[in-house]
Amino acid sequence: AVLLDRRRGDVLARLVEDVDTLDRLPVRVLIPALAALLTSGLVAVLLVPFGTWAWVMALAGLACGCVAAPIAASRMSSGAARDVVGLRALLQSSLVDMLHGMADLLAMGRDRDHEASALSLSRSLGAARSRAAGSAALGASLAGLAADLAVVAVLVAATRTPIASDMDGAHLAAIVLMTLAAFEAAAALSACGQDLVEARAAARRVLEIADAPPAVVAHRTGSTVPEQPIVEASRLTFTYPGGRRPAIDGITFRLASGMPLAIVGPSGSGKSTLIGLLMRLWEFDGGTLTLDGTDIRNYDPAAVRTRMSFV
Repeated sequence: AVLLDRRRGDVLARLVEDVDTLDRLPVRVLIPALAALLTSGLVAVLLVPFGTWAWVMALAGLACGCVAAPIAASRMSSGAARDVVGLRALLQSSLVDMLHGMADLLAMGRDRDHEASALSLSRSLGAARSRAAGSAALGASLAGLAADLAVVAVLVAATRTPIASDMDGAHLAAIVLMTLAAFEAAAALSACGQDLVEARAAARRVLEIADAPPAVVAHRTGSTVPEQPIVEASRLTFTYPGGRRPAIDGITFRLASGMPLAIVGPSGSGKSTLIGLLMRLWEFDGGTLTLDGTDIRNYDPAAVRTRMSFV
């Protein structure tokens, strides 16, 4: 019921692309952030012997290059990152619809129109990816600039300490390498903001389906569904939410085990809807639907589905 009005390509994108985006969240965001935090703290401790200003300058550079720059880049690319997630789903839906409906599109002479629409979505997706990549590149450039300035500032601060006279070239090289190591460990943060925005957009799309209220509420009565129940419907009625007329109106039938029953009618007459009611995908509006004389609503929908299937 939740998926009925959604295009299959959109559902596929949510179950594959969006879930993959969330799967990458620990590797692309959480682990780099933790590594940057630990490395920055370690480098600050190692720079303490070279004077207070040395580690203060290092931490200030890290704050500017690995925190402020990614945040600024993330805010600049937030709209593009959300567009990437939405346009990716629209493009996938368009392509899936085109593949499944190719025969009809060719027969109606609409294949070129659909192709043009897919190409337009593809171009829009490419443009959104370019905008997001540009913001990420700007953030990385600012982080690199902050790293260079921090190295110079740390060197200047270290050489003005009382122990500067005892330092040799090895000490100066160690200061440079430690400062650069901190920025190298934190460099991945420049892309974290964009990844986080994409993950939030993907999470919203997944949760729209996962948290949608079910059309059928399970009643935990403990009743066991009979092995081979006799299915009986009397004046069964059902109207889709928002529908103007009933999809099924006053249907009555009896179906025993081993008994064939033909349901015939033109397209849209309610054949699939009737199967959906039997499978407890929808809640009927009026009439009765029983299994061995017991209202089907008295059973857990999952238990009913263990006794019925459809192809």
